Amino acid sequence: MSDNARVLVVGTTPDYVDRIRRIRPGKGLFLTDPQVRKNAAEPPPMSDEEVLCPLNLEEARKALEKHLKASRMELAGIVCYDCESLVLAAELAEELDLDFPSSRAVANCRNKFQAKSLWAAAGLPTPGFCLAESPDQALAFMAEHNPPWVVKPVDGSGSSLVFKMDSRADWAKTAAAAESFFARQGKDPQGAWPMLMEEIALGREFSADFLVVGGQARILRLTAKHGLNSGHFGITQAYELKDGLFSPKETAALEGLFAEAARAAGVKACICMVDFILNENGPWLLEMAPRPGGDCLPLLLRNAGGPDTMALAMDFAAKVPIHWKQKPLKPHVGMRIFAPHDGELERLEPGGLLTDKRVLCFEPLRRVGDSIKLPPRDYDSWILANVIYRPDAGRDVALQNRVLTSLAEIRIKRP
Repeated sequence: MSDNARVLVVGTTPDYVDRIRRIRPGKGLFLTDPQVRKNAAEPPPMSDEEVLCPLNLEEARKALEKHLKASRMELAGIVCYDCESLVLAAELAEELDLDFPSSRAVANCRNKFQAKSLWAAAGLPTPGFCLAESPDQALAFMAEHNPPWVVKPVDGSGSSLVFKMDSRADWAKTAAAAESFFARQGKDPQGAWPMLMEEIALGREFSADFLVVGGQARILRLTAKHGLNSGHFGITQAYELKDGLFSPKETAALEGLFAEAARAAGVKACICMVDFILNENGPWLLEMAPRPGGDCLPLLLRNAGGPDTMALAMDFAAKVPIHWKQKPLKPHVGMRIFAPHDGELERLEPGGLLTDKRVLCFEPLRRVGDSIKLPPRDYDSWILANVIYRPDAGRDVALQNRVLTSLAEIRIKRP
């Protein structure tokens, strides 16, 4: 990679920009939404390191061409850390002849129905599902499958607008909540349709990052997920990282499954994240994205001495050989602290967290004065902070999450 070559980082957040500049100084060129930069708490990069423009293909292409010509830079690769920017990254890669998952592969992963259809066609395990384009189709699926059921948007990322229904009586409330979410965003409420209906996947949920290349997959991160017990279904409160979650034989089998899942979706060479459920029948695929895992995972890996997936993604995009060997890991947990109710944030301090011997890091994500809204109105603003800690051996991690959360000093003025 020459001195004037950069890896284009498409549509990421200012905290990621700041981190990448520190771990790979002088290697990134950041394509950032101007409004995101305007609202950032982090200092901006040097003017030649960032291109500010609306995140659509036409304007991004023009802004990039102008910047590259003026700065005499060239692009060595392209990377994306955010689901919402994956389509743009794929389109730019095709325009600029850079290696990245194709637009079709990205669309396959982003469309949850399409991903599951491709996996099912390839004979890969995933919960039963259907595409409900109307209330009648949703009710027909419920009539054919035992409750509970999961309802989620076809497109989108993570746990946004994911609902659990225990009976048919829950349907009207669920559909209304999804349509209201679209209306509040200034969109047609009918944009909530079609919806993806799924059988509930019972078992322990896990999340992984893996590198797929040459038809083979190698796991970089494997974590157990702990759900948030607050009435908001599908929200992950914490990720547990430790050795021994799976035996070497089981890990090899997972790598084979992930390679097949990527192949079915058309992803040939990328660092991907995947969520899956382990039940009595083995692992069932839930979702996959052609990017490294987000949330508090990068912070967790840095504190635990695991692989820096943000750095590895930069290196892979730049065609730098990845030489990484798994080291023994002590148990660590990455936990997220959520707001208890709507309102204006008046206080957010670690309180007793930093005097607890287990806690390694407290990372606030919001500032005093910020407006806080809970799901389904908003799925971002209520995430207040990340906490990384070493759990006490032999104690339930879910219990430790609750105890540690209670130590933070949080005050939110109700609206």
